[in-house]
Amino acid sequence: MAAAIACAVIVGLVSPLAVGPPSPTAPPPPREGVAAHLAPELPHVTPVPLARFPGLLDLSRPPAGSSSLRSKVVNTNAAYASEPAPMGIADYGVTGSLQPYTYSTTEFVATANISALKGDSSQSGTYDGFQLNDVVIFEKGHTNYTYWIQNAPDFDTSSNTLYLDDEVWNLTSASSYMSPGAVVGLGETDDGLYDYSPPGPSATYPGNFDVLPLPLTLQLQTTSYVVDGIPSVGIGYDLGDGWVVQDNLSFPFARNTTDENFVVDGYAYNGAGIFTDSEFDLVSGGDGAMQIDTGSVLQMTLQYWNGHNLQAVPNAWDFGSDTAETISQVVVKSLVAPSNGLPGASWTKGSGSLGPLYNLSQLAQVTVLGAPRGTIEVNGTATPYVDGSALLTLAPGTYTISQVDPGNLLAERNVTVREGEVTTVDLHLQSVTVQELGLPSDASWSVAWNRTTFSSSTTSIDLLALNSSYPLEVIPVAGFTTDSYDRSAVVAGATTVTIVWSPFESAVTFNETGLPSGTTWSASVGSATARSSGTVLGLNVSNGTYTYQIGAPFTFEASAPSGPITISGSAQVIYLTFTLRPSYLGGTVTPANASLSVDGIVASIVGGRFNVTLLPGSHAVVASLAGFARWNETINTTAGNTTLVPIDLAPLSDHTPGGGSGGNAPASTWSAEEGPILVGIVGAVAVALIGALWWARGGLRQRKKGDP
Repeated sequence: MAAAIACAVIVGLVSPLAVGPPSPTAPPPPREGVAAHLAPELPHVTPVPLARFPGLLDLSRPPAGSSSLRSKVVNTNAAYASEPAPMGIADYGVTGSLQPYTYSTTEFVATANISALKGDSSQSGTYDGFQLNDVVIFEKGHTNYTYWIQNAPDFDTSSNTLYLDDEVWNLTSASSYMSPGAVVGLGETDDGLYDYSPPGPSATYPGNFDVLPLPLTLQLQTTSYVVDGIPSVGIGYDLGDGWVVQDNLSFPFARNTTDENFVVDGYAYNGAGIFTDSEFDLVSGGDGAMQIDTGSVLQMTLQYWNGHNLQAVPNAWDFGSDTAETISQVVVKSLVAPSNGLPGASWTKGSGSLGPLYNLSQLAQVTVLGAPRGTIEVNGTATPYVDGSALLTLAPGTYTISQVDPGNLLAERNVTVREGEVTTVDLHLQSVTVQELGLPSDASWSVAWNRTTFSSSTTSIDLLALNSSYPLEVIPVAGFTTDSYDRSAVVAGATTVTIVWSPFESAVTFNETGLPSGTTWSASVGSATARSSGTVLGLNVSNGTYTYQIGAPFTFEASAPSGPITISGSAQVIYLTFTLRPSYLGGTVTPANASLSVDGIVASIVGGRFNVTLLPGSHAVVASLAGFARWNETINTTAGNTTLVPIDLAPLSDHTPGGGSGGNAPASTWSAEEGPILVGIVGAVAVALIGALWWARGGLRQRKKGDP
C-alpha cells in the first residue's frame, strides 16, 4: 500500500505546479471588476471555528473516528529522498519520530529574512521562486473538496527583481479538474490551473516588478474565511511596509459548506495522492525546473493561526514535496531566533540532506494569559493575539514576556522554559489597592511599587499587577512614621495593602528622687500618659509643644509638677525631686493675748487665732499667760493636712498653788458630789501633819540626848 501511495504522490508531481515569471516588458493587463473581490482586511480575518484544532497539539493519538487508513503515517520521503528538492521548512503532520498528527487553521504566514539570493542553472536561469503552499478543505453534501493554494513570488537573482504570482489546483481526487468559474479571483482558470500574476509596476502592488535592495524581509500569507456562506481564500504579502492584499479567491459552487480551513494531516494523503501539509520552499523559477544555489543566505519561519495568535508550526522538516520545482546545493539547518525564541530554518550554500528540522519535543509550549486583546512581546518582538491568551512555541531559554496595549506596558514577567515543557505564564492584571490609615485628610503620600512611584492625596492608590511578589517602598511623610518602609507585597487575585501611619514620636524620660521605694507615680504629655513604681518613667510623644503634668500620692510634691515641653524629633529627659507636702497647725487661743510657741518657736496669734506651717510629725505646743494655768501638749500633724487645736487657758484661783501646770486647769468651784471627798482628804492631811510635827520634835530630843 505504501508503494502505491508513493507512486500516486510521484504521479501527482509530474505536472508543473508553477509557471515562470511574466515578461517585464509585457506585463498582463489589469482585469475588470477587480475591486469586487478584495477582502475587507488582511491579515487575521475572523477565523471560523477550528474543529480540528485541539489547542495544545495532542500528538499521542489520531483524531476521533479515524479509519484504519488514518492510523498510518505518510511517508515524508515519498517524493524526494535527496536534493535537488523543494528546500525550506515544511509541516507534514509528522514528528521526527514519524508520529502522525493533524490540525486545521485559518491562516499561514511564512517569513524569509533574505541577506543574499543567488542561483543559476541551465533550466531556470537566475530565477528563484518562494512558495507558500497550503491545502484548504471544505465539506459540502458529505463531499470534501480539497484545493492546493500557492502564494508563489519569483525573484530574478541577477537583479533582485520581484514578480508576484498565486495559483490554485484542485486536489479533491486524482482525476479532479479545475473547472472555469470554480474559483473566482483576480486571475483566470486555464487548462485546470487558476493563476494570477499581478501587473506591475503599480501602486496597487508595491514592490512588484521592482528591484529590491537586500537585506530584505519577505512575508507571505494565506487566509481562509467565509463571505455570505461562500468559502474564500486571501493571498497577501508584506515587504516591510505593511500587508498588501494580492488576491482574493472564492468558491461560489461551495456556498454553505462547513469546516472551511487549511489542514495539516500526517495520517493520510489527500484524494489526489498529494500531501496535506504546509510548506515554505525556495525552489527554481517555475515549470518544474531545477535551480542550483550559488550562495544564498537567508532565514525562514512558518507560522499558523492557532485561534489566538500566530504560532510556529509544531514540527518541521527541511524540505517540501508538493511542488515539482526544486533546488540543489543547499544546506538547511534548524535555527532559533535569538530575539524571540521562534524556531525556524537557516539557509546556506553546500551539499545538504533531507530530514527533520525541529520537533515539538525539543521546544516548549507556553500559554500566555492576559487581557482580552493586545500584543504579547517576547524579548520585545510583538505577537498580536485575541481572546485573552496566546500560545507560543519557544526554544528552551529565558525570555521577557510582556503585554502591551496599545504601546503601553501593562504586564511583564521573566520566564525560563525547558525542552519539552508545557507551561502557562499568567499576565492577568489584578486589582491592587494600597491604602493608608492615620494621615490627615489632606496629606500627600507616595509609594514606589515595583520601582515605579505612585502618589495620592486621598486614602488609596489603585494599581494593576500580575499575580506575583513585588517590592513596595513607602516614601516617608514628614511628622509621621509607619512600622515598615521596605516591604514585599504578594498579589494573588484582588489585593489590598494597608499602610498604618502614626505621628512621629520621640522618647521623653522622667527621672525622680525622693519617693519611697515602690511608690506609684505618673507623667502625662499631651494625650500620652505613663505610670511607674520605680525611679524612671518613659513615654513616646509626637512632635509638638505640650504642657507636662506629674502625678504622685497626695502627701508628696514634685519639684516641678508641670511645665512646657517641645518635641522636635529628639529624646528629652526631665529630672524631678519629690518631697513631703508641709502640714499645718491651726486653731484658737483664749485669752487672745496669751503667748504661743511650737517646738520652742514663738507663733503668731492674731485675733485669737493662729496658723503655723510645719513639717509633718510630732510638735510641742505651749500656751501661757500670767494668772492662767500653763497649757502644754504634744500634737501630731500629717502632710498636706491642717490640724486644728482649740486652746483655752484656765485662770488661777486663790487656793490654787500658783504656777501650777497641767493644761486646762478646772475652775475653782466644787460641786455637791465633790464636798465630802475633799473634807476627808483635808482631814487626813491634817492628821498626817500633826503626827509629823510630833515625830520631829521627839526625834530631835532623842538625837541630843544620845549624842556622844
